[in-house]
Amino acid sequence: MLVALREAPRASEAGPLRYAGRLLAVDARGRRERLSAADDIAEVLGFDSRARLVVTRYTRGDLPARALAHVALHNGQLEPIAGASAVYAARLEAGTLRYIAAAAPLVAGAPPAPPLELLRNAVKIGGLPAAPAGQTAAVSSMSMPYVHQVYDTPNSFNGHWACGPTSTLMAIQHFNRLDKWPVTVSVPSSHVSDYGNYIAKKYTFKGYTFDRAQGDASGKTSYGAYGHCTENGAAWAWRMQDYAKKHDLKSDFSSSSTFSAVQSKLAAGKIVVLSTQLTSAGHIITLRGTTSDGRLIVNDPYGDRNKPTYPNTAGKSAVYTWAKVKAKWHITVYGTVTPPPPPPTPNYRAEVTKIEAPASLHPGETATVTVTLKNTGAKSWSAKTHLGTSKPRDHQSVLADASWVSPDRPAAADVPAKPGETARFVFTIKAPDDCQAQTIEETFGVVEEGVTWFADSGGPGDGAIKLSLTIDVPADCGQTPQPEPEPQPEPEPTTPTTPTTPTTPTTPTSPGPSAPASGGEMRGGCNVATAGAADLALPLLLLLGLLVVRPRSRCRSATRR
Repeated sequence: MLVALREAPRASEAGPLRYAGRLLAVDARGRRERLSAADDIAEVLGFDSRARLVVTRYTRGDLPARALAHVALHNGQLEPIAGASAVYAARLEAGTLRYIAAAAPLVAGAPPAPPLELLRNAVKIGGLPAAPAGQTAAVSSMSMPYVHQVYDTPNSFNGHWACGPTSTLMAIQHFNRLDKWPVTVSVPSSHVSDYGNYIAKKYTFKGYTFDRAQGDASGKTSYGAYGHCTENGAAWAWRMQDYAKKHDLKSDFSSSSTFSAVQSKLAAGKIVVLSTQLTSAGHIITLRGTTSDGRLIVNDPYGDRNKPTYPNTAGKSAVYTWAKVKAKWHITVYGTVTPPPPPPTPNYRAEVTKIEAPASLHPGETATVTVTLKNTGAKSWSAKTHLGTSKPRDHQSVLADASWVSPDRPAAADVPAKPGETARFVFTIKAPDDCQAQTIEETFGVVEEGVTWFADSGGPGDGAIKLSLTIDVPADCGQTPQPEPEPQPEPEPTTPTTPTTPTTPTTPTSPGPSAPASGGEMRGGCNVATAGAADLALPLLLLLGLLVVRPRSRCRSATRR
């Protein structure tokens, strides 16, 4: 009979608890014979179709997991079964091995030798629980900036001995004691570190100057946190405590450390700076929280010790087991959190207070738009402060009018505006001429020409000033209008004349004044006096002659009778 003798959990030299034991052969009399030198056998599954013994082995890790292996009975050597390194359940049936493993797609099939059927990431197999997802769930994690002792400190400083000062500085910055002091660092690539200067350079906080000198890992004189916290390259707990206290914080020291102790202090809002044996020379890290499965969330100023290479840049929120860190002493840093300083006022920022614009226009029609802005930045506005087309920036607007500064700049501020004052941007828009019903949306931003767009400084964003214009098309849009007839001059009025009948004048009985040359009034109001005297003379003479002749004839006739 083959058995795996599983022993009580015990701590190995490497630290993690061991849950498995030796592989033994037991005969009918109960005598035992060890078949392999391995002491991590978890279970004997049986023989596969090729008469090879299949066992499971516990693998090291934060969560117990098993791997599958074949055992060569003639020499006790174990041969791992490929692809079966994180097994959570396994069984052997009729020479076919079935198991559940993590972090792989669901696979079903029978490899050539031995026959295997792999079931991975299954939710349930015969009532077995699902494989762990492998994600870290934080119980608590306090905020603080991350500073790398080598990659975030000035180029002139060798930070390989600066784990203690750097960890203490990160603890202090949980309480927002220091303002940003940027430095450009060239390794491993060029970047800006907000707090690296405090590690190596002199500075003053509330009247105290951190100017104690110490040699760095290259022997170069350095100051700041490094000079205050170290002595000949080694960080001292009491110096680190004093460094924290000089930033208006409190600090306690513990000569030994347990997980429960540091967990309770973290839960109380205290930052723990822990001395560890992550390196042979010792290493100091900053604890910021714990996970639901009892691990530490840390800011390791040298990187993540779990990575293949160390140092590295992955030290922010690294996760370590308690056994891995091999904790020694620790200090706590605690106190009141200083509210972060308000952000500085950007040079160019505006607040939109009013937009006056039409809702609709006819094709080709124009209208006035007025945008009122308040200067909420630190710089005054001038004639170079423009509205500019946005989304995308500097595009030529379909609403541009000939009066614009340019097709992408409708207007400038109408008056210079100091911080706190307002200015108007007044411009004309022109609807497209084509007879197409549509809605045109145009956006504008504010730009200080040659300096910056306000959206890149303090706002408003590129879409904060928006026009939505409906183009209403009338029924006769596009038709050629008929020309109106030209006006004709009115005819001049003519004076109507009434024909007159000549009257027989009577012989005056007595001499009197002669008739006036102009004549009297006539019915109809027409005046015949307009005829000249020469025109009337001849007819009158003829008429008078007739009158004289006729009586004479009558006399002759009478005489004959």
